[in-house]
Amino acid sequence: MKHDLVKLKADTNEVLKEAKARKWNINEAINWADLRCTQAAQVVTNEGDEYLEVQIEEAAPDCEHFKVFIGARLLEKGWAGIQVVTEW
Repeated sequence: MKHDLVKLKADTNEVLKEAKARKWNINEAINWADLRCTQAAQVVTNEGDEYLEVQIEEAAPDCEHFKVFIGARLLEKGWAGIQVVTEW
């Protein structure tokens, strides 16, 4: 699992680099200069549900379009159902 999480984090940073280069017409509160994935994790809820999550720093928590965009790009890379969390 550790190898998968390292790959997920690297793929997320690759998507962020691509997004930064093109800005993808996303008009939300994002610090493009310092944008980065700080964590990829496997989460287990109290109910026993499991999912993968990436945390991205330097984007406001309410950047919904940005989160959907990142999730869609990760899906194109083979990562289904990734939860994207943004924070300053």
